[in-house]
Amino acid sequence: MHKRLTAVSLALILLLCACKRQVQEKEPENIPGQGTAVTEQQGWEMKEVLLPDADAALADLLAGSDGGQTELLYDMAGDAIYRVVWAYGEGLETGGICIQKLESPYLAWENTLIPAESWMEGVYCYVKSAALRQDGSICLLLQGIHADGTQSYYKALWSEQDGCSAEKLPDDCPGEELLAGGVFYADMQDAVYFATDRKLYYFEGGDAGKKELDTAGYIWQVTAAPDLEEQVYVCVNVDGGGFCIQTVSGKVVFKTEEAAGAAIGKVAFSEEGKGFLCTTEGIWQFQMTDGQMEKIISLTEEGYVLSKVRAAGIGRDGALLVAAVSGGEPLLLRYGSRQETGNQETEASDIIELELAAMYPSAFLKQAIIAFNRQSNEYHIVLREPADGESRSDFQTRLQAEINSGGGPALFSDDVMDLENAVEKEALRDLTEDFAGLEEKISANARLLGQVDGRRYAVPYSFSVSTFVTSMNVVGERESWTPEEMMQCVRESGAKAAVSNLDGPKLFDILVSRGNLIDWENNRCELDGEKAVFLLEFANEYGDDGQGEEMGIRIAKGEVLSLYMSLPGFMFVQGMEALFEGQEAYIGLPAENGGNGNIMVGDTLSVNRACEHPEGAVEFIGYLLGEEMQEKLAMDACGHGVSGFPVTSSSLESMFRNVEELAESEDVLESPANFMGYDYMERPLSMESIQKIRKLLQSAEPQTHRTDEISDIILEETPAYFSGGKPAEEVCGILQSRIQLYLDEMD
Repeated sequence: MHKRLTAVSLALILLLCACKRQVQEKEPENIPGQGTAVTEQQGWEMKEVLLPDADAALADLLAGSDGGQTELLYDMAGDAIYRVVWAYGEGLETGGICIQKLESPYLAWENTLIPAESWMEGVYCYVKSAALRQDGSICLLLQGIHADGTQSYYKALWSEQDGCSAEKLPDDCPGEELLAGGVFYADMQDAVYFATDRKLYYFEGGDAGKKELDTAGYIWQVTAAPDLEEQVYVCVNVDGGGFCIQTVSGKVVFKTEEAAGAAIGKVAFSEEGKGFLCTTEGIWQFQMTDGQMEKIISLTEEGYVLSKVRAAGIGRDGALLVAAVSGGEPLLLRYGSRQETGNQETEASDIIELELAAMYPSAFLKQAIIAFNRQSNEYHIVLREPADGESRSDFQTRLQAEINSGGGPALFSDDVMDLENAVEKEALRDLTEDFAGLEEKISANARLLGQVDGRRYAVPYSFSVSTFVTSMNVVGERESWTPEEMMQCVRESGAKAAVSNLDGPKLFDILVSRGNLIDWENNRCELDGEKAVFLLEFANEYGDDGQGEEMGIRIAKGEVLSLYMSLPGFMFVQGMEALFEGQEAYIGLPAENGGNGNIMVGDTLSVNRACEHPEGAVEFIGYLLGEEMQEKLAMDACGHGVSGFPVTSSSLESMFRNVEELAESEDVLESPANFMGYDYMERPLSMESIQKIRKLLQSAEPQTHRTDEISDIILEETPAYFSGGKPAEEVCGILQSRIQLYLDEMD
């Protein structure tokens, strides 16, 4: 049953998120000690390589200096990364620049130190700006101080083959207005470009003088397309949203609103007018000839949390390379075809790859995989998701075939594995001894997650709670309700629908599976009597066929009695507090005999019994339960995270401390917000609402009955009644026959 609830709740979460947003030349190798995360999309994959610390490499070179350094350039040409730093201090006889280069396999930076007096005889030259050209040479803007105190500006060029050279610029170049900073570039024809805010200045040499270009918005990159006659392009954030690409003559060659609102990143041109826009949020591919653009990968959805994109380029094998920063760590992302990345060096690596099969991996799980791979020198987790268009059942069938033949992934997420069935078939490793101390670490009600007959075969790392939420004005002080009590409340309230997002078949499924028409202990059912017909008729009358986008308004008007929610964090709690005016009641799903109706849905991992390296799988699960990852879940749950609550008691308590501190703060301003169509002023939660959530999380219990198969039967047979094709008595008779047959087979 909990899988069915989770699927329905997942759709609701996506809907709620939408409502909430209305107002708010060599392959990078897999080097031992460096992380590699793999994701798949359209036959391509993303690989990650951690880069060595450039500052540390420079510190070794400048050991003994008491000065400092200023980074002037970080860019890519081909597969190589270049960095230019101005260094100064008492430990240096003179200041100077250091040109750093990092090539595949990205193990160590090469450093070239150029003293400030070596450019022009008798002139002390500061470096003001630097630009990388596509051939790997670096053009620099120098400010020269002469012995008599006068100054002039020089355009300098450095390359590994020819060393250093410099020539004086005209007196009006660059001009005082350009010395405050901005974007600097130099092309292969020796023209230089300066950009400040939305204006581009450029000097083509000779008697051409200075030229100016007013652009359509803020300039954030000037670059060249190597295969388009070295044409120089200006990348601009357009006023009002989106971005465009202009030539230096002012012609707009590409414009789109597709990436409107995306963080400023980097553009890399590939071929034939094609290019990539790379931001911290994702990667878009565009075609200048036809103005088309599409998002090819969402980095955030794949688990990458990038604070900055520093450079982008096309490698010699045609793959897109993106230099970025994540969690303070410099890294290189490589996006290319899987065939191109499968080299012998990677396969010969000491790193052991362990597959993790998951149908719907959360953002947290993806981020955890990336973080684990970065710090592990021995094991790397490779996420395996369904192929494009592959259904859950087909994916599970394929996995089961691999398991039956003695193979399969090392780890399974709960959304691809029926735990009890897998244990019965002896497909899973018994993890009881591996996690002997787990019971003392996690919250009391989460301890049953992943257990079968008192043995642990899966380990929870996060959880959500499926519940019904209504008003205390309807249910009073009661903390649970039976199906009969819920139906009575619906009728007395005058509501037109019982539960949001539950149409007739789904509402009937809930009433049957949570009521006493099925005797789970003795595997018997009574679905062919008057009570079953009564429930079916009630579901027909009070099933919800309304529009989800206006659900908040319908709840506020009393048209719908209760919300069906899956709570994976605090994201929607403020909305419910506002919607029910502080009278929200987490009463839960109906439960026979007044039992607990709040269902704990755990995100768990199990280990394939055939796994050749179970110690690596266990290590990864332990990493998820470590303080760093559990605290991350706690912080995400306090904000807009929807990956679930932490399972460890200490992190749960930390989460509540953070929420309570915010509730007691006097410095938080109110802001307009929208919850499922209902407008309200967002403010910190009240202490009363926080205590309700605390009680909810502490009291929720895992689902004890396996009802997915029964739900399938109900959802298959009952539409014939709701469409008017069959009478209720006939449908209930069919249900009795089919469900009893299933229960008999379970004996």
